[in-house]
Amino acid sequence: TLKLNRTFGLKGNKIISNGPYKFTRNPQYLGLFIFISGFMILTWSILVLITGILGIILFILFPFSEEPWLRQQFGKDYIDYCNKVRRFI
Repeated sequence: TLKLNRTFGLKGNKIISNGPYKFTRNPQYLGLFIFISGFMILTWSILVLITGILGIILFILFPFSEEPWLRQQFGKDYIDYCNKVRRFI
């Protein structure tokens, strides 16, 4: 079951910076971006193209809305992590 105090990339009050988080701060959004891009190329459907582009735009915008909370929650540790690891790739 899901708990409200558990989030991918967080373990207790510590930032996880290994595994996929070593290369990108948002591996889940990057993975969805790659999947949707591939699906758009595979189907060549205008409906998939439109919804895919809207989805990609949202995946690009979501991290910008999450980062202020993460900076407030983790302070200097998160700022240092941001300086070392790119938002996407």
